[in-house]
Amino acid sequence: MLMTIGLVWRVLEKPSAGRVAAAALCAVASVQCLFQNSALLLAICVGAASVALAGGSRRTAGLVLGVGLMAAMSLLPYWGALQRARDWDVIIRDDTSSEGILSKLQQTLSASDEGSWRVWTMLAVYGLAIALWAQFRCKPSSGSNGSTFNIQNTFFARQRSILLFTGVTLVIAVPAYFVFLNHLGYPPRAWYYIALMGLVALLLEILAGSFGSPLLSRERNSTDEAGERGDGAIVRPERQAISAWMRSARVALALLIAGNSLLPTWRQARVRQTNVDLLAAKLNQLAAKDDLVVVAPWFKGISFCRYYHGAAPWMTVPPLEFQKFHRYDLIKDLMTLPDQGQAVRPLLLRIQTTLKSGHKVWTVGVIGLVPPGGDTSVPPPAPSAGWGWQNAKYANRWTGMTVAYLQACARHNEKIPIGFEGQVSEFENLPLRVFDGWSGL
Repeated sequence: MLMTIGLVWRVLEKPSAGRVAAAALCAVASVQCLFQNSALLLAICVGAASVALAGGSRRTAGLVLGVGLMAAMSLLPYWGALQRARDWDVIIRDDTSSEGILSKLQQTLSASDEGSWRVWTMLAVYGLAIALWAQFRCKPSSGSNGSTFNIQNTFFARQRSILLFTGVTLVIAVPAYFVFLNHLGYPPRAWYYIALMGLVALLLEILAGSFGSPLLSRERNSTDEAGERGDGAIVRPERQAISAWMRSARVALALLIAGNSLLPTWRQARVRQTNVDLLAAKLNQLAAKDDLVVVAPWFKGISFCRYYHGAAPWMTVPPLEFQKFHRYDLIKDLMTLPDQGQAVRPLLLRIQTTLKSGHKVWTVGVIGLVPPGGDTSVPPPAPSAGWGWQNAKYANRWTGMTVAYLQACARHNEKIPIGFEGQVSEFENLPLRVFDGWSGL
């Protein structure tokens, strides 16, 4: 996506078949990597088209919009699959509000410092103000070609074109991205914003690098800054000094932000993203081939499948035959069963057989035991009142039913340490527990 910005700009500078092809190839690759890049590509193409139209070149505007159209057409083969996905992803969609999306963005921007989101917001507003100011300040002089400008001709026109491109792209990219996330309806996660943050950071850098253009004087001269015939703009010495000071301030600000983020980033880099590899290694040592490993909830089985290669068989809560990636369609089918006890019944029977035969049941991901009086009743089929399509709610109840059964029919259970006391990501820090003995239930 970041490469696409530069390649689209090269099309604006000098349209050619090779440049259009390169921009189109990169644009297609960007939307194939991430669907949400389509919202950002729309902003880039509209920004580029605005520059072309301001310069009076409808043909160039058509070319850059054609680049976006080719990328959009490359997504057509997925249309059917995406439409079908809207049938099963109802169980992961949420009533995502604009406030929730903005709150998660603020949290993401504050990852290295609580107040850093204010810095980035200030920089974005400041950059937009520069882009807007430039459209009025850096107008072609009376000696230029009418009221339009050509980005190839003069220093003024080029700087104004850059600022117009970045300003329009920035104004469209942020709301377009939020519209995409809102339509998607998934609970926002920090990593959803990486593409947007990368694009905005680059645009702000381009805006900051072009800050000298509004400081240029409007004095007439026979040559422009590059020594070529132009619109007569020259740079006064005092303006040069201010521009040099601004460049130094920009570098200082970048170093300040980086330095302020260094220690928190270092701490976060030392946090383990998972402990499943350690847990699996422990089970390889302790679990016998006739034991049973129970992984809860079901989606933790994806990582467990990657790391575990022990002798004991394993099942998820509820049991699923496929564990390579998330199969929400299978979970939706289980959520709609008229008898929800059927979702975990095969697992409970396997637990009973294992314990009766004198072997152990190991649980992975079960955070705690069911307290006395805890509700482990069979839930109604989805989408019943109070339950809807909340897959997390069903997963928790299925896990509670399984743990309650283990507590009732096993004589003994204990938590097993896995030998690591450092920090682990909240997304995959799983406990290990063992149940053994048959109570005669």
